[in-house]
Amino acid sequence: MGRKRHHNEDSLLCNNELALFAVADGMGGHLGGERASRMAVEILEREIEKARAEGLLAKPAGELAPGEPHPIRALLRRAVIEADRSIYEVAMQNPALAGMGTTLTVLLFSGDTLHMGHVGDSRAYLYRDGRARQLTEDHSWIQEQVRAGVLSAHAAMKYLVPLARTDAAAAQQLATAIAPLKPTSREVGALYQGWQGGTARTRELILSSPKVFLQAQAVQTPTPPSATQRFLNDLGALGGIARRAYRTLQAGLLQQLLESERTEVLETFTRVNADMQRLIHRIDLESVFV
Repeated sequence: MGRKRHHNEDSLLCNNELALFAVADGMGGHLGGERASRMAVEILEREIEKARAEGLLAKPAGELAPGEPHPIRALLRRAVIEADRSIYEVAMQNPALAGMGTTLTVLLFSGDTLHMGHVGDSRAYLYRDGRARQLTEDHSWIQEQVRAGVLSAHAAMKYLVPLARTDAAAAQQLATAIAPLKPTSREVGALYQGWQGGTARTRELILSSPKVFLQAQAVQTPTPPSATQRFLNDLGALGGIARRAYRTLQAGLLQQLLESERTEVLETFTRVNADMQRLIHRIDLESVFV
């Protein structure tokens, strides 16, 4: 369920007997999203079970004619289309569920072959040797902008996709407004922060004149130092620390040297003074006997 939402609109299917696995992420409000995702996995499971009962899952790939599509791929497609049709009909019949929908990503194993179906932006990854590789591509307006080179994948994933999950209309409005600028990830981040924390007036400015908003932000906010400048600053700070340590060390050594010299001078003075006293005493003794 996660830590931010109080309800769950996701549905999960794990059927080891059918070798069928799926995840669906509902949308359209609490009731609609939960209903749509549950319908998707239930209809998918029902259709695949029906295909197995008819012996369609047992057909080996070796019997296919050249160029003929694999029958399991076709029946998986039919199952997804049937789920889509059923969800749409229920939404049309019940005003409380209007606009409901769901993503669906499904894996069906057949021998040593994996068949995959994908609708929406619930992603499938292949995890191997400690690395994850994305197998699917999101079906979203934002992803279309990434493919067209209008938005960077980093900016879309970090800023626009999270916004789309809470407010799809706002994400599309924002992406549409900034697309002509072909903004950098940093600029998309500034626009996203302004949208999230700004007033209605700020959002109007971002949608109508995103370039003006970015220029205003540039004036108000000092440009952060680059990685090279940060390194030089750190190096300068370390140099300052080293200079202070050297001066402290130098002063300490000088003090030790002065103390050592003073001790040596005192010892020499004491020794000379003792020699002088012995010489005076000897002179006094010799003058008595003369």
